[in-house]
Amino acid sequence: MRPIPHHPARFTMKSPRRPFSVAVLAVAPLVGALVAAAPAQARTFGLDLSFGSGGIVSTDFAEFIDEGRALLVQNDKPVVAGTASRIVAGMGTSDFGVARYTTDGRPDSSFGSGGKVTTDFFGSADDAYAVAGQPDGAVVAAGRAVTADNLDSDFALARYCRDGTLDSAFGSGGKVHTDFGGTVDVGKAMVRQRDGKIVVAGSTALYPVSVDFALARYHVDGRLDTSFGVGGRVVTKFGGASSATALVLQKDGKIVVTGETERDGFDFGLARYNTNGTLDRGFGDGGLVVTDFGGADQPSALLVDAAGRLVAAGRHSTSSVSSTVALARYRPDGRLDRSFGTGGLVTTEMDNATATAVLAQGSKLLVGAAGEALTLARYHSNGTLDRSFGTDGVLATRFGSSGTYLAALAEDSRGRIVAAGSISIEPDYWGEFFAARFR
Repeated sequence: MRPIPHHPARFTMKSPRRPFSVAVLAVAPLVGALVAAAPAQARTFGLDLSFGSGGIVSTDFAEFIDEGRALLVQNDKPVVAGTASRIVAGMGTSDFGVARYTTDGRPDSSFGSGGKVTTDFFGSADDAYAVAGQPDGAVVAAGRAVTADNLDSDFALARYCRDGTLDSAFGSGGKVHTDFGGTVDVGKAMVRQRDGKIVVAGSTALYPVSVDFALARYHVDGRLDTSFGVGGRVVTKFGGASSATALVLQKDGKIVVTGETERDGFDFGLARYNTNGTLDRGFGDGGLVVTDFGGADQPSALLVDAAGRLVAAGRHSTSSVSSTVALARYRPDGRLDRSFGTGGLVTTEMDNATATAVLAQGSKLLVGAAGEALTLARYHSNGTLDRSFGTDGVLATRFGSSGTYLAALAEDSRGRIVAAGSISIEPDYWGEFFAARFR
């Protein structure tokens, strides 16, 4: 098997307009393992070679495509959730897949079978998009489950005990599904409140009439929390097709959700909710904010920083083949923070990459992007690249054989950065879950 060739790329940042180069670290795939190639140049931040094999570990669930989509670091153990695909009677289908790794990057044999579990809901396609931990060591995965008749999909949640078995005290046999009345209901993001309740955000679609933000809140045992919205559910219309992709909790308990809205084209959309699920009228325009970068814009990640400002990260496209990393920072009232980038916005060209994760590092922002490589970029508080990081602010690491999809970033108790998602591996090039650690 051949290693991935190392070839630095040229990227540019639109604000300010200045070209910069990026260090690319190639990682060569081997059978059953991944080994890091030597870095292109000396650097102070890079793969933690004490983790996995050369800084990375991967998991193959079956003979088909596996997609890691969410990350939790629990007691310094990475937990990756996503889709574990399989072939049934010549047809592809999928289940929730969850993999847990030890602190040194090996599959955690105390979890499930060899460190991984799969969960089927109705015998049809199931996809996990979010994962959260609980104080007792349990893991909750959320996403969507297609009903047995293949005519509908619902929000779906599964809770696993520390050993990977389904928790019978949660929902029905460890599983919960929620129907919003639409044709396609998909949970894309999840947070756990301080009181233990779980909030899931995504979309509900009644094609071709509407696609709207959808939220549900659950008690610790999986029952819908009827004090939230209507019967535990909230649906929010932006005036065009809208789908939530990320959410955060503020210190005051308010819930902020971001996603794509087509009200004025494809734009960043944000909504803020009071603790009872009503829109917070003190945020933006009646609780809603729409941000246009001037093209097709799709947010994927959201954080609230120590100052209470919101940062949304995603992609900005000006043609079918052009994609740039896009960041927007907002003041607590929903107005763009004009001390960040240009008028509150920053775009950075990174080889057709999409920002899929954002992490606060003190006053700085670490942004993860998916594309040809796993790309990390660090920004100062004013939105300029931190050129002391990587090469001129950017570090790209190639895994697998043809591409890397970065789903999430997290920081462990020692300040090390964990990245997770999916990669393609020779010889079949199907995707596998991965976790990588940087220090």
